[in-house]
Amino acid sequence: MMIKEYRSIELNVKIGCPIACLYCPQNKFIKSYQGHKRVLSRDDLQKILENLTHGGEEAEVFFAAMAEPFSHKDCVEMIEDCQVNPLITK
Repeated sequence: MMIKEYRSIELNVKIGCPIACLYCPQNKFIKSYQGHKRVLSRDDLQKILENLTHGGEEAEVFFAAMAEPFSHKDCVEMIEDCQVNPLITK
């Protein structure tokens, strides 16, 4: 039996969420990002997608993590960027 390699990534497109749900522990994580990039750019997303699908392997991309993805101003366009890549499963 051959086991197929499973490629997936969960993207946190933004550090820090304006919604600030009471149950969310993001404040504890935000401190560790001091001085680091806090928003994923579309250019960086393209680099991630190229690396993820290197070698012609299919992959899945999830938008989630410690912030509401739609609080990123380019979230819809980033989802569309994933959908035009034929190796990203829908």
